[in-house]
Amino acid sequence: MAINGELETKPELVNEDCYDKGWMVVIAPADAKAVDGLMDPAAYDAHVKSSG
Repeated sequence: MAINGELETKPELVNEDCYDKGWMVVIAPADAKAVDGLMDPAAYDAHVKSSG
């Protein structure tokens, strides 16, 4: 749906600010139900920490 064109001239943004200016792409699933049950960042962080 969208590509962050700013990365063409500033690829370092991916490492410096990946959750704001360093985003890469915006995608949309073909089936909206496919995203049911995906974890938000906080849930994913908790999952990673609990997995050791």
